[in-house]
Amino acid sequence: MLILYSFGCDDGHVHDKLVERGTPHVQCDTCNLEAKRLITPIRFRCDGTDPGFPDAYDKWGRDHEKRGGLSEQTLDEAHSK
Repeated sequence: MLILYSFGCDDGHVHDKLVERGTPHVQCDTCNLEAKRLITPIRFRCDGTDPGFPDAYDKWGRDHEKRGGLSEQTLDEAHSK
């Protein structure tokens, strides 16, 4: 099974490659030096719509109300009619 890893050489070139799991190094595409596997951070963002993140959820609600969106109470009233 191939996995996407980032590799970097001593000249500072960084490339992403699909390689077999556990591959510690590959040849750099640019300079042909040995490129070692890099540990790179994952990227994620809490968008505020998940109540599992209460601070972001509350901020999203306040911002939405300021922009003229419906509040939770208004939505409850609309659904009960």
